[in-house]
Amino acid sequence: MRGNNYTDCTKEFRETKRYSLDLMVKDAFRYIFSQPQAIRLERQEYKRQLEQERIRQEERRRKEAIHDEEFAQTQALIKLSKQYEISCNINRLLDYLEHENINEDYIQWGRNKADWLDPVRKQADPILNEEDKDLLIESKEKQKRYYW
Repeated sequence: MRGNNYTDCTKEFRETKRYSLDLMVKDAFRYIFSQPQAIRLERQEYKRQLEQERIRQEERRRKEAIHDEEFAQTQALIKLSKQYEISCNINRLLDYLEHENINEDYIQWGRNKADWLDPVRKQADPILNEEDKDLLIESKEKQKRYYW
């Protein structure tokens, strides 16, 4: 028999003293009727491999979705912590300025901005919005970077 693939189904049958025409016909029929089973087995194996690949891809997508969600939640947590840190720093500064008898209107204005930045209090600002808050936080982060 030449080749293992069912698309290359060629087998040579030669008559010899030990291999008569009857035996050749039997072998030929046996060979012919064995091919559908070989084809079916190869198709089953192919389908099994496709299913395994589909399962691997689904698992990969599921893990990516979990990763992306976790990353987004962590990013949001870091953003909130930065806002809280800035709010706390402003409040400490304003506490110090109160002891130094600085303008009370400025201190009240500063407390309102600190409450606006504070993610726990979530006080609305009449002039600035959430996009402004994000821009202020980002500009503060850029100021922290030092280059030699």
